[in-house]
Amino acid sequence: DRFPAEQYLAVRVSLDHDAVSPAIGEESREAHAARFAQIYGELERRITQQPDVLSVTFADRLPGMGPGVRSAEVESADASEPVFIPNLWFTRVGHRFFETFDARVVAGRDFHDGDRTDGTRSVLVNEAFARRYTEGGSAVGRRVRYASSDPAVPEPWFEIVGVVRNIGMTPTDQGEAPYLYLPGSVVTVPSLVMGVRTAGDPTALAPRLRQIALVLDPGLRLDEMQSLDALAWRIDIPMMVMASSITVVVVLGLFLSAAGIFSLMSVSVSRRTREIGLRAGLGAKHQALVANIF
Repeated sequence: DRFPAEQYLAVRVSLDHDAVSPAIGEESREAHAARFAQIYGELERRITQQPDVLSVTFADRLPGMGPGVRSAEVESADASEPVFIPNLWFTRVGHRFFETFDARVVAGRDFHDGDRTDGTRSVLVNEAFARRYTEGGSAVGRRVRYASSDPAVPEPWFEIVGVVRNIGMTPTDQGEAPYLYLPGSVVTVPSLVMGVRTAGDPTALAPRLRQIALVLDPGLRLDEMQSLDALAWRIDIPMMVMASSITVVVVLGLFLSAAGIFSLMSVSVSRRTREIGLRAGLGAKHQALVANIF
């Protein structure tokens, strides 16, 4: 459930919302979205033509980034009450996402362009989801939805059309977390993050990407450009520091508790030395004496 993170470059892509002209006023949201989609498409095409670039995709988050998590429920096999999912990780992905991260579709199908239009309710799940929440049956054809805060107004259903291999999006102590993948396009993915897989050092591609972006549009912004490996370390280090701090506090607490118990036992034994000797002389067993002291 792992992938070679050192081969991937993560880039957060956005387009400044500039005014068109004083007469027209600010660019409308629809016009801005259409302009961004056109510029991004050309950006991706030019990046794909660069040496050592193997594949390009996008999503609202890449493997190793902080996940979106919601409670949800999935249809049960016997048409009874839906199975509750306390924590369902989710992300909205663009074209070639699973291909770029070598996540093969093991059941059903991948997303197609028709899934990326408004009103479609097709989703994919990973093997961890299928293993935990489909009771040994097939996940394809089942429906899943987010849990609603108001039972009288349930969330709409999604239809599961495929199951993909675990990528390593959010590994936990129990393995890969259950993941829900929603189809996305350039205009529907919030806070678009591009993922570029390379055959060499991904950070060496960064200067060329900035040059391409500057030629395409001065308002095209490429932020947080770094390898996924470095990104994972940046996220993990604070967690490791926090875990280490908690461990130090716990160990210190245990040490102080042990020291207190040792002092109490030492005083107790010193006060009862004659009693212990008398008990031993009368034939008391060693284990019984120790138990009595405790």
